[in-house]
Amino acid sequence: MSHSTFTYYQATILVPRLHLSTRLARELSPDLLLGLLPTGYLSPCPVVDYSLPAALTLHSHWVLGQVVTDYIHGDTPQEAVKGV
Repeated sequence: MSHSTFTYYQATILVPRLHLSTRLARELSPDLLLGLLPTGYLSPCPVVDYSLPAALTLHSHWVLGQVVTDYIHGDTPQEAVKGV
């Protein structure tokens, strides 16, 4: 077995960190949008012009995914509804 093999131990360490960073990003996205909207209006610049659509798209994707998870029940699998 080589040293470059991805082990189960490495996966168990990596997954909680990835989940924590994704959860933190989901919780901070509304605050980021709240700050980017007035910034984009008062001082438009390329950084804000590119950050605002990216943040809005990610936030919409996460919120729609949560709505599907919360309200789609029954025999319909979640993956089919989400389009995964």
